[in-house]
Amino acid sequence: MDQISFSLFLNHEYDKAIQAFKRAIQLAPESDYAYTLLGNEYSLIDELERAMACFRKAIQLNSRSYKAWNGVAMVYLKQEKFQSAEFHFTKATSIFRTNPDLICHLAVAQHKCGRSESALTLLNDALIIDSKNALCKFHKAGLLLHLERYQEALAELEELRQIAPKESLVYYLLSKVHRHLKNFHYSYMYMSWSMDLDPKGANNQLKENADKFYSKDEDLLLGMEDMASSVTDDDNSQMQSQSSLQDIQPMDSSEEIL
Repeated sequence: MDQISFSLFLNHEYDKAIQAFKRAIQLAPESDYAYTLLGNEYSLIDELERAMACFRKAIQLNSRSYKAWNGVAMVYLKQEKFQSAEFHFTKATSIFRTNPDLICHLAVAQHKCGRSESALTLLNDALIIDSKNALCKFHKAGLLLHLERYQEALAELEELRQIAPKESLVYYLLSKVHRHLKNFHYSYMYMSWSMDLDPKGANNQLKENADKFYSKDEDLLLGMEDMASSVTDDDNSQMQSQSSLQDIQPMDSSEEIL
């Protein structure tokens, strides 16, 4: 894949990237990698049938393309066909057994198939491979939240906050955990920080996905106005003295979650 095509992919210029990958396939019709990248682009814009066709073509060309197997599984995950997703994630991880991201995806599928404890074991295995993997730690925290192991979830998120200090999703989950612990002032604070870090709502879909995967109740959080009313001026002053977003360093783009 040439550098221009890859740059378009990174900058999320979807139409241009799709055309570039189609051109790459014309030049190298036996390239499973080109089909996989094209499938990824279609998946990002929810052209799922086209994405699936590209991934299956890549597998036809190279049955050991773990990225293509992962692509098929991700499509099934989007379609909420969790058993099919688990099957294809299992195939991908059998090819690349030490990839923590693949193991993490498999854990998510297992959780949605009702095997949350098994999923947690997988995430722990992935974190043995890469103890600072932000994706794995995020999903582990979400899973602990789902299992009502709130103190463990809080500890996981505090570690994750050190790894990805500018990721709004981390603060979103922190808010949810503190809500369950009845620390309403901290819940409000972290929700506010989450919104400050994502003022345009770019991560709203990811937050909805987190809720869909790990929330048992759609109304786990109080409304912002209700939470705000539970925070006194003294609370605000104390919290601001303890931490400030101005002290948080930007996260590297390679650390983006979900």
